Amino acid sequence: MRSGEDPFRAAVAKVKRHVDPQKYQLFEFYVIKEWPAEKVAEAFACGLSTYIWPKHRISEILKEEVRRLEKEMILSTKSAWPFDFLRYCAQGWAHSAIGNGVTDPALK
Repeated sequence: MRSGEDPFRAAVAKVKRHVDPQKYQLFEFYVIKEWPAEKVAEAFACGLSTYIWPKHRISEILKEEVRRLEKEMILSTKSAWPFDFLRYCAQGWAHSAIGNGVTDPALK
């Protein structure tokens, strides 16, 4: 997942690539586009069980993927934050020390 990308959109894109296209299409119209059950059944010429299974199964896969991406995003943010901050502080100290002619912060 790229920085700043919405975890839900990234999860949908990944899940869409990995599930049966026909089942995903049923899921998309019934869950994402919020079509009524009767309209889905009529449009796809299928019974209730045909689109209820994809609704539950793909919803679970999608939830798991969103959780995984959010955890990945949190871990990458946490692991990078202290190092970026320390690097910034060190650069700031180095610039101010050079400008003042001070080499040891304790002597300031």
